[in-house]
Amino acid sequence: MQPVTSSASLTRHKHVLRLQMASNLAAVRSYQDDLQRIDDLNSLDRAKSVLFSNVSHELYSPLTLISGPLDDVISQMESGPQRNSLVLARGNA
Repeated sequence: MQPVTSSASLTRHKHVLRLQMASNLAAVRSYQDDLQRIDDLNSLDRAKSVLFSNVSHELYSPLTLISGPLDDVISQMESGPQRNSLVLARGNA
């Protein structure tokens, strides 16, 4: 024989189930939001990497083009403060 449950007891159980479902749905939505945020951050990270790679290339190319003529000038100069400055500049290129 099944126990008799009151209407108030069933209403309470329904209310508890609704709260649990609402809580679980909120957790799922929060998890989905977190996944979206992670995906957005990964996209941003990839974009930054591409940007810095391009900037690095754009800076490196002109410095490489300057290096050859700078080496020529350094090799033709005698020791002195100007030559030391050019050697320092060449080392930074």
